[in-house]
This record gives sequence, structure tokens and C-alpha cells, in this order.
Amino acid sequence: PEDKIYDDNNIFVGWRPVDQFDLTAEEDSLHCIFEDSACYDVNRGHSIKGPDPNAPWFDLGSDTGLPKKNIDGKYYWVDTNVIDGLEYTYSVTAYDMGVEAPSRVFYYEDTTGTGEFYADTVQTSSNPNSWSEPDGYQFIENSRGTTIHDPNFVTVIPGFPAAQSLDNINVVPNPYIVRSGYNESEYIRKLLFSGLPQNSSVTIFTVTGEKVNSFTHTDATTGNEFWNLRSVNNQEVAPGLYIYVVEWEGKKHIGKFAVVR
Repeated sequence: PEDKIYDDNNIFVGWRPVDQFDLTAEEDSLHCIFEDSACYDVNRGHSIKGPDPNAPWFDLGSDTGLPKKNIDGKYYWVDTNVIDGLEYTYSVTAYDMGVEAPSRVFYYEDTTGTGEFYADTVQTSSNPNSWSEPDGYQFIENSRGTTIHDPNFVTVIPGFPAAQSLDNINVVPNPYIVRSGYNESEYIRKLLFSGLPQNSSVTIFTVTGEKVNSFTHTDATTGNEFWNLRSVNNQEVAPGLYIYVVEWEGKKHIGKFAVVR
């Protein structure tokens, strides 16, 4: 609830972003607004940040600059505040400030025809044809994405890639609390084993040594494997302490987890 954004009429209009990037103050100032025959170019001449003047519930940024680029030249951002096995959905959204009301900006003009320009300030606006005068209009924003078919709408489950050892095996969540609603519906229960090598087997026992269930992890791209908390007889397991054994290339890893109602 604390991340919901409401407009001046107390209407829900969006969510506060988990992170935000915008042009630096210098990039804002030097941004070319328009060119025409009378004016070589008009620069914005000032920073754009803080609440949008026409929609103050929307934040235009804080002059952070754009995020870093990877070796392919693409911008990237890393979310480090995640829990293995939880499903996260990200929507990358582009936005612009919209059109300002008239303001004073720098421009450069050739008055002699010699190609020599000088700087001055004029009362102008970012829409020279005055189609949004006198007050401009608020920010514009592309689609936030609503389904997996939108290219800027990505759902992921963090966890280890397929491992080459048994050193980083985890059970998430541990303890498993039924009422927590961990990635679940009323009829679906999921417990994550992460850090599994490809072609490893997992066997689950009660503390008295009775076999509950077993499965094999075959995926070469991820070390994640979900278990539905059901026995080999398709019965939901009872609360209590359980032992699991992971076997891979003649090696074993033994661990435990708890199920709490």
C-alpha cells in the first residue's frame, strides 16, 4: 500500500518505481528543444527533476543519469533485494517530462549571415507552435506492461544456475509456513530446492526414515526445482521435520527443512 501513487483527486494512478533513472542536470540543460530558420537551436537551459509541475504526484527524477551499460552497450540494472524461489515481475517504463509552460531558455542566432552565433535568452517554450499554451501538459509514459506478451513485462524466479557441486544447495522457504502464501494459490503448494546440479536426484524422508517422495533435476540452465509438498501417494505432507538427500555423480548432500501449519 505504501508504494501506491494517487493523484490530486485521490485516484490510484500507479506505483512508485523500485528504481528510476533520468538525464543529468547537464544533459537536461543542453537538450535541444527545437530548430527552425530563425533560431539555430533552442536548449532547455535548466534541469528537469522533482514533481512534474502539471502532475505533482509524478516524479520526474533526480538527475541521476542513465544506468550503466554492459559489454553489449545495453543499459542494465541489478536487483539485489530478492529471495530465491519467489516470483518477481518487472516492467521497464520509458517516460518524458511532457511540454512545459513558457520559460526563459538559451538560444544561438546568426544575425550577420557569416555563420557567427551569439547567446541570448528569450521568453519561449518547448512547443514553439503554441499548441499547448499557456500551461503545457503533464508527463507522458509508455505502457507499463500488463501481460507476459508485452516486451517490457518480465517475470523471473531468482536462484542459482545449474551447479557443478553440492556446496550451495538450499531449501526455500525454510521453515515452510503454510499460511505465508509463498508463490501459491489455495490448491498449489511449492517448496524450492536451489543450487542443484544437472541430473541430480532429490529424495525426501521423514525423521523416522520413511520415504516421502523423490524427483530428478535435469535442467541444464537452472539449479531450481520445485516440489509440491505431496507424497509419492499424492497426499499433502503433514507438518514436521523432514530430511532430504541430494545425490550427484556418486556424491551426497544431506539437509533438513520444516513444514509448519
